[in-house]
Parts: sequence; C-alpha cells; structure tokens
Amino acid sequence: MVGGSRRGHVDDEALAAGAVEVEDLVGERQRADGRTPEHLLAVARPILLGAMYIMGDDQQNGPQLGGGLTRWHSHLVTCVNGNQIIAGFGVQLRGGCNPATWQDKYTAQMLHVWVVPYPGGVFSDDLSAAATSSAVRAVLAEQH
Repeated sequence: MVGGSRRGHVDDEALAAGAVEVEDLVGERQRADGRTPEHLLAVARPILLGAMYIMGDDQQNGPQLGGGLTRWHSHLVTCVNGNQIIAGFGVQLRGGCNPATWQDKYTAQMLHVWVVPYPGGVFSDDLSAAATSSAVRAVLAEQH
C-alpha cells in the first residue's frame, strides 16, 4: 500500500511482499519545498524504511547536496482502471482519474533517503515491490 496516509494492520506476508505505508508529513496546507521530508516510508510494524523529499514546483530541480549520489528524479504517473499509478512500479497514488480524459504526467522532483539496507543504495529511486520487500525482509531478519 503506497500513497496517502493509510494506517492499519499489515501481516508478515504483506510486509515480506513489500507492503509500504506512506505517512504524509506535509498535509494539504503546506507547500513542499525539498528541504524537509514530506513523507515517511514505513511498514506497519512500525519499521521506518526511509524518507521522501519532494520539490514543490513541477519544474523545479532538487538541490544536488550529494552531487551524483543524490538522484533527484520524477516518476511517470498513468491512469489505470480509474487509479493514478506510478508507471513501472504499480504504486497507487491518492486520488482517482478518468481514463477517457487522462494525460500521463510526471511527478515533481523527489529524493528517497533509505535508512535501512536498500537495493540500489541509500538514495535509490526503485519503488518496486521486490526492492521494498527485500529491505523489509532484511530488517525483519535483524529483529529475530
């Protein structure tokens, strides 16, 4: 589960499959500015996986604080069965869409900072279930 502030029970099977919850730290009233994290990426144990920084303007590039290591990027958003989906990762975003009128678009620039061992490294842009489930399995293995 990714997108929005969704809380609830996620069992071990869902955790191992990469079920991720996104905690929105900004809310609707504040503007994302890329200087403070807007979202925490976690699983329901709770296990904090990382934070996501987002630039407020669709055209604004993120600050290259870490040079080539900090990969600010955007993701393509498509409309699938009335849901906004991050293409290639199957991540569902908040809000619906009308497939008849939808035009694909890119998200604002973002930077992921993972605080657990994560495939692709601490700034990886991989949101796939395989990557998140790998990170979750590693964290769960350390806890046992």
